[in-house]
Amino acid sequence: MLDLNTFILIAVAASIGFVGVLAWLVDSGLNDKMKVYVRFGLFGMFACILGLFFLIEDDSEFQYGGYTAADKSKGGPSEMSDSGSGGSGGVNMKRGSAGEEPGGGNREESDLTEEVSESDGLKQDCPTCPEIVPIKKGKALLGSQAAASAKTGQLAPASDVAITRDFGIGKYEVTFEQFSAFSNETGYKPASSCKSGKSSVSFEKPGFRQSQNSPAVCVSFKDALAYVEWLTMKTKISYRLPTEVEWEYAARAGITEAYLTGEVVTGDFANFKSGDDQSKKPGTSPVGSYPANGNDMHDVHGNVWELTADCWSNSYLGVAKAPDGNVDCKRRVAKGGAWYSAEGHLNFSMRVGVGEKFANNGLGFRVVRENDSPVGRKKSRLSNGFDDGVPQPFAKEPTPKKISYDPETQQLVKKIR
Repeated sequence: MLDLNTFILIAVAASIGFVGVLAWLVDSGLNDKMKVYVRFGLFGMFACILGLFFLIEDDSEFQYGGYTAADKSKGGPSEMSDSGSGGSGGVNMKRGSAGEEPGGGNREESDLTEEVSESDGLKQDCPTCPEIVPIKKGKALLGSQAAASAKTGQLAPASDVAITRDFGIGKYEVTFEQFSAFSNETGYKPASSCKSGKSSVSFEKPGFRQSQNSPAVCVSFKDALAYVEWLTMKTKISYRLPTEVEWEYAARAGITEAYLTGEVVTGDFANFKSGDDQSKKPGTSPVGSYPANGNDMHDVHGNVWELTADCWSNSYLGVAKAPDGNVDCKRRVAKGGAWYSAEGHLNFSMRVGVGEKFANNGLGFRVVRENDSPVGRKKSRLSNGFDDGVPQPFAKEPTPKKISYDPETQQLVKKIR
């Protein structure tokens, strides 16, 4: 299906042609009756083009939750463009050097294929698979405490949600190296259209320097689904995207404030837009360049927005607070903020709606691994979770629209199997 930008180009070209044909009619030798027929035909064609223009949905933008126009004037983060402009910055950014191993130091090429890690609860099912840290079941504090709301604008109220199953989640965001392993093995190509403001960028050339350890960007929700499907087939262990509940529960690691560092995020903990001239240092940092949270997860603030499996809803607990089915499955929830984000967008409670085909150079993801390898187990009604692990407020709500693969992805899945 045509995206909005392509359609606009076609509409402009058709308009120029329309004017040209009208000019030809004026000077042609056609009789008046034929001129009337041709003129009505052209006007009908042009009306159809305009009608299609209004019917096509541009799902390529971020949609923010928890804010109104009035809130923005009260000091909340303003809506940013695709390039991340908007809002006021926080502090200086800190980045690791290109090629730096997560957590510091340089990694030898031979280390990539020698062994699979499984110590201190850390799991890695293949040399190029994501490293997974264990997350114990418990209660997730979702939404914003009063102090956080006063600082960052009107976010959803705090609410406890029960997580009834242990799970594993990526220690780091999926890296360029890891996604490339999938792409090289299957021939899969990530999003052909990737935004960076008005510039055209790509997975290989995102508009800034990246290393093998940089987070994979210019990947869409569709691309992330294809990756976890491949990872599941490759390892025979169930991988998926985290739900919004799981992401925030794991990212907070028991923290009740807006950020890991309290009510203000600092440059020692996140790669995000600061008050400095960022043109001198744009782009992502290698994963693990900043300290981990209490669950040993890195980059839960900034670096890249992280996709989740949940359908977008204007209410924070989407499905739970939308019994009328007011859930947009053409958009998915993303969390955490990006390298170009203002400080307020890094708030644990901040959320954006992302079109399923949208990709830009500040959007990535991390994965969830099911602990007991439940490949083929019955899926739950909530996104990609399982029946016995569904957060309680969601358990009796309507089923969101099922995820459907396009023909290209279906062929990929058949090839993998």
